[in-house]
Amino acid sequence: MNRYAVKLADRLLPETERSAFLDALSAGKSARPATLWLSERPEPLPFSIEPPAPWQPAFVDAVSPGERPGRNPLHDAGAYYCLDLSSVFETVPLQLLAPIPPSPF
Repeated sequence: MNRYAVKLADRLLPETERSAFLDALSAGKSARPATLWLSERPEPLPFSIEPPAPWQPAFVDAVSPGERPGRNPLHDAGAYYCLDLSSVFETVPLQLLAPIPPSPF
């Protein structure tokens, strides 16, 4: 197992979730689709979603298996962006960084 993945799991996840996370990484399962909302979510949603993970940003939904959000007219209209959930996970640590003040130059 990659030592950086183990370090990341140790820092971000409770001990009870680390093994499942590392197992999923090493199993190489297919990507899990997600939507990153760029506008207000409609009610009801045009596709089903999974319950959010504790680390998941509020503006991202994990799409249920079998759904195809990229084929929805809202996607064509720019209401959301389709990506895989692992891409979202990779950016979560960046949200924890303090903003850097603008340079005076």
